[in-house]
Amino acid sequence: MSQGLEDHSSVISIPELTSDAAVNLALDTISKEKQALIFVSTKASAEALAERIGKHLKPFLRAKQLSLKALNVLQPATKQCKRLAACLEKGIAFHHSGLAAKQRELIENGFRQGVVKIITCTPTLAYGLNLPAFRVVIRDLKRFSGYGYRYIPVLEYHQFTGRAGRPGLESFGEAISIASSQAEKEFILEHYILGVPEEITSKLGVAPVFRTYILSLVALDYAKSFQDLASFMLQTFYAKHFGDEEGVKNLILKALKQLMDWGFIIEEEGFLKATIIGTRVSELYIDPLTAHIFLKALSKASVVKPSNIGFLHLICSSIEMQPLLSVKVKDYEWLVSELENYRQELLIPEPSEFDPEHETFLQSFKTSLMFNAWINEVSENQILEDFKVRPGELHAKLEIADWLCYALSELSRLKGLKRLQTPLAKLRLQLKYGVKQELLPLVALKDIGRVRARKLFNAGIKTVKDLKTVSLEQLQRVLGPSIGLKVKQQVSRQV
Repeated sequence: MSQGLEDHSSVISIPELTSDAAVNLALDTISKEKQALIFVSTKASAEALAERIGKHLKPFLRAKQLSLKALNVLQPATKQCKRLAACLEKGIAFHHSGLAAKQRELIENGFRQGVVKIITCTPTLAYGLNLPAFRVVIRDLKRFSGYGYRYIPVLEYHQFTGRAGRPGLESFGEAISIASSQAEKEFILEHYILGVPEEITSKLGVAPVFRTYILSLVALDYAKSFQDLASFMLQTFYAKHFGDEEGVKNLILKALKQLMDWGFIIEEEGFLKATIIGTRVSELYIDPLTAHIFLKALSKASVVKPSNIGFLHLICSSIEMQPLLSVKVKDYEWLVSELENYRQELLIPEPSEFDPEHETFLQSFKTSLMFNAWINEVSENQILEDFKVRPGELHAKLEIADWLCYALSELSRLKGLKRLQTPLAKLRLQLKYGVKQELLPLVALKDIGRVRARKLFNAGIKTVKDLKTVSLEQLQRVLGPSIGLKVKQQVSRQV
């Protein structure tokens, strides 16, 4: 291990209470009445490490309330909620994108207040959060990249170590990397501690981003000609870094041709102009290619009966929904069976199984099945079991799905496809509440979520009118005394 900041060559002594160096560092931090962030490569690793640390600690009173709050964020509580609550009772937490946003907020505030002593986390915690700690431990310097495990960038390592030390509270902080051998220790010293961060590159070089900005410049009347576009783009960081003026101009021409072929930009009297639909695509801030795919699919939807799975698969076929759920070998038989059930409803044709795009098609279909499960009232816990998607990841995807459904609705409106407006509006509500259509009138009420709405429906209370006419006593038997009274008062006030 090496200690960073003022003197990277000094050595610190850590009691070896277990065979796990990360656990030992956590326990040593707590014994010093300090706090630590421990960075690992995966969500599963963060959870497992937090539990291993917790096994050596006892619950304490200050953490009890925080633990209960985290447990009750989701109703019913998932296995992940219970694991987190058990860790929090002992002042330990795991933090990653799979947690519900409210749970992440509770952990972050608990750490700032000193209730949470150790957070085991994925790299997402290093970005955009002001959460310094006395000690930062980087356990995993490698991450799976799709082609095997690779060392993380130097710049990311510096992001981690930059969290060490609490300005105004302590005179120094410790950044510790765990090495498994003398050779790796020397590599960490030379490559990371003494190494130079990688050059910053521009995201403008990615094709979806590039064509999005070309359309925006024309839609905003900032650029009325190819010369205007070239003049602007050649002043960007991307162009300066790219260093090839003719190359940038060729990229502009290519993007411009695509946008004109798709009907988003036209040329009138020698000037470039965004069409009505092109302007709306720019305002929706979706990739123009996504809009083009949506518009082609909507033409098909205009002549067939629209269905939720058709719309869901369409939005999952967009670049905005990536990364999609991975398809494992054991999934193929199940997915082929589901495809037989839904093939006629899909708006994107299935490629040949020998086509390189077939794998992506199956991934988008599997992702759409996850959304379909959600709107058919499958619990978050069951979605975690069936799709290996944690609640936080699910709700992040649901936000994207809502955005894309809205974009789809706007494009259908501009194309005059009024018959698609209602099913898309209902689908957005189903995604928001996670219910079948029959429950939409009930979940519109305050204090009524998917679970309580289903209880009411099963009890024969299916509409707001039913809620008004049913007795308070019966309503309280279904929802409980407090919620039953609130709902009754709410519907009584409605006109």
